Amino acid sequence: MAKAIKTIRKQTVTDEEKRRQDLEEIETALLNNKDAILESLHILHHMNERGVLALLRGLFGQGDKVMDIMVKKADTPETANTLKNLCS
Repeated sequence: MAKAIKTIRKQTVTDEEKRRQDLEEIETALLNNKDAILESLHILHHMNERGVLALLRGLFGQGDKVMDIMVKKADTPETANTLKNLCS
């Protein structure tokens, strides 16, 4: 007959083992999503060539100022009329 368990030992994972597990998890995710990742990189490449990424970087860098301008522009009768026409 089996002996009763009297003590429970917590399994410890070393930093190296944790890192290896994390890398395997990332590798699996990359392989499972290969097509989507490659297509995303292709899109990013074209956005970079056309200056879209630089534009976005600038917009995010000046986020509060840009948001303030957008809100002020959106809060005009012309914008409201345009939105009504688009939804009609």
